[in-house]
Amino acid sequence: MKKIIAALAAIMMFVPAFSLAEEAAPAAADEPAAMAEAEAVEDEVGDELNAEAEEGGWYELSVRLPMMASEDGYEWLFEAEDGSPLELLTSETTTDEDGDPMWVGSFRSTATADAAAVLTFKYAKGDNFPAFQCLLLTSLTADSKIAVESANVEDYTWLEVDDEDGKTLYIGLEANETTGYSWSWITDRDGALNMVLDTYISDDGDDEVVGMGGMWFSAFSAAEGITGDVTLTLNYAQAGSETPDVSNIVNLAVADDGTITIKSVDSIMPLTAAE
Repeated sequence: MKKIIAALAAIMMFVPAFSLAEEAAPAAADEPAAMAEAEAVEDEVGDELNAEAEEGGWYELSVRLPMMASEDGYEWLFEAEDGSPLELLTSETTTDEDGDPMWVGSFRSTATADAAAVLTFKYAKGDNFPAFQCLLLTSLTADSKIAVESANVEDYTWLEVDDEDGKTLYIGLEANETTGYSWSWITDRDGALNMVLDTYISDDGDDEVVGMGGMWFSAFSAAEGITGDVTLTLNYAQAGSETPDVSNIVNLAVADDGTITIKSVDSIMPLTAAE
């Protein structure tokens, strides 16, 4: 599967970090000089905010999200609901303690009454469908303190539209055909998509050892004359089963020139599916 496998595999297992903190504490005397200097600079930049923190008692929400080391044009973007009581204070691309790039943002609450707020973070290249999407649910109190209720990460690195001509949708999904399971596909419009790639590669190479998993790779292009919305459903099921264990529903838009845009993705795991 195109460069999505090589470029994004490095952060497939990442976990976004969220923290709550009041004003920065002064550096202890036995801390390394570099750390003390860094905190002094941080205090200097945040003097006004720290003073406001002392008076108002609000908390700062810090969000840290890892990035790819390669320069492929991917970046973190965030969205807040209209009228959100969370205000962006700082936003920068920096590195973590291991030297790996990361995005760091901080937010403050402007709420004057109990409220809830959702922040959406998308890791994407330009206007393309995001490789990752993080939803952060917070609750805010009347005195503007923040609590993180939940953080959900959606991984969309298994699908990508070819960024050269935009006319091919590539998909790579984990599978285990040695156990009788396989992926199948249907569309809501007969003949809307042409499958141009359909292959399974075992994790053990050419030998399919029973119980050894692998990857199913496929690619689709729009059929000639097809335009408008198309829904592609990918079902993972065991041979003979009427109920898939997983259904990935990919909503697409096809332009007059055959270019494909991913509009949304939903994953469904029926309650009747085997655990």
